[in-house]
Amino acid sequence: MNSTYYSKQGNYTNIGFAIPISDVRRIATRLIQENPIQRGYLGAELLLSERISRKIRLKASVYISRIDPNSPAEKSGLRSGDAVVAVDDVQLHDGGELHRYIEHSKPNQTLNLTFYRDKQKMNTDVILGAFLNDKKESNNAGSSDECEKIGLILREDTNGIHAIATFQTAKAVGIEAGDTIKKINKQSITTIKELNSIIGKLKENEIALIKIELKILQSYYRLELKQQ
Repeated sequence: MNSTYYSKQGNYTNIGFAIPISDVRRIATRLIQENPIQRGYLGAELLLSERISRKIRLKASVYISRIDPNSPAEKSGLRSGDAVVAVDDVQLHDGGELHRYIEHSKPNQTLNLTFYRDKQKMNTDVILGAFLNDKKESNNAGSSDECEKIGLILREDTNGIHAIATFQTAKAVGIEAGDTIKKINKQSITTIKELNSIIGKLKENEIALIKIELKILQSYYRLELKQQ
């Protein structure tokens, strides 16, 4: 089933992206039988990394870049930076295997995860929770908005605005991945749109004061826009 097309020139010489018909049939069957579908919730952001897999000399691994507070992942002892290499003693053969495991899982199901942390091989049991289908989350990656122009890749959810990655100006002033942006120029913000609006009104060389919260700690950074 075709899902979208990409065309650099805007003509018919393009690349088509499609979902395999086997996946379409499987998902459609589950929707009919279980609507709404109940999946297990791990509470971790999973990234595929061939570099990390090569570093630990394994064919495949999944890097945990973020742990949701009070999630099953956090309660099981998993941390950001862990590299999962096996589920229920079955070695991962490709980067998407853990995602498929979780996709087919149910709430309250227990998974035994094998992972590496600081070159040490470890195991933990994770009791999956219920996935919140109404959880609203968005990010500005690839949007070329005002935040991305100064080096802020952000994730927005019900708990606020969180930095996923930082570079250029944002990195230079000390903002790091995992920081939560609370205020800019003493004005509270809860959405990426609000932050874009304020940054977009700043003039070149104008200084803005951004309030950052990292769990318990709070810090302030001076943001000075410079012409690129």
